[in-house]
Amino acid sequence: MAGGLRIHINGVKSVKNNKLISVIIPAYNAQQYIRQTIESVLSQSYKNIEIIVINDGSTDETPKIIECFGDRIRVIHQKNMGLSGARNNGIRAALGEFVAFVDADDLWAPDKIGKQVALFNKNPELGFAYTDYSIFGPGAGKEFHKISPKLYKGYVLKELFCYPFIIVSSVMVKKACLEEVGLFDTDNPSTQDYDLWMRLAERYTADFVDEPLVRYRVHSEAMSRDRAFMLHWVLYVIQKQLLRNPGIFKDFPIRLFLGTKSMFLRALILFAYRFIHQKDRKTAREMLRNYLQTYLRFLLHILFRKV
Repeated sequence: MAGGLRIHINGVKSVKNNKLISVIIPAYNAQQYIRQTIESVLSQSYKNIEIIVINDGSTDETPKIIECFGDRIRVIHQKNMGLSGARNNGIRAALGEFVAFVDADDLWAPDKIGKQVALFNKNPELGFAYTDYSIFGPGAGKEFHKISPKLYKGYVLKELFCYPFIIVSSVMVKKACLEEVGLFDTDNPSTQDYDLWMRLAERYTADFVDEPLVRYRVHSEAMSRDRAFMLHWVLYVIQKQLLRNPGIFKDFPIRLFLGTKSMFLRALILFAYRFIHQKDRKTAREMLRNYLQTYLRFLLHILFRKV
């Protein structure tokens, strides 16, 4: 098949219930954690799910481990395309009305999907739902502790603009909504999930389960540890949003404006540090230039938001 994509559909039965949930798990060299992640999905109290694991060109034992699950999962083998490419191919292969995501090293509580399905049953107009989460692992500083960001529901675009408070492993979304707004941005290597949540929030309402139903693993290999790199791509998403939705600041609450200003200040400090101390000054200069362009556009939108 084109692009090195090879799909094995192992014993997936036709399901009349329209609440089939397709769970997308991208996996690249995930031999250490992938078995535990899949088992946490198989342990869901809500059973009407299909699990799609995308082996994104792994060179370790990941392919052997996922094949051990037999017809309990679907497997896509492909050349390495990165997280966005892997998730997108999983979405395209999904049979469910709803799609949920979990990274290959994260874990779900047994009632995670069931509680999110209840949200959609309660409000059929809902576009996507997320949950609170906990972090664990050697990179967390502690073995396990709860994260308690402020969670929002309804139209959450302005809140998302100020802070990316939704993690990918907590999200369940209607597949029809993804088909409407587009899939993950394959040009974004870091904050492609934040970009997608912003596009969803432009058109659809969100809700959340105020419980830590996801365990988010933090370890030394996690990309999120490079804060300057991540902030660079957060600003990339914000820049796209400002170009796509110039009216976002009309009636923008002052509390959100102050929060966004604080994020830009943190970005400036990190990028300035990179520019001064790192050997890769070309990358640091590019990040600093991107920051200044985005911040200037941000200020112009604030100044003329009533126009």
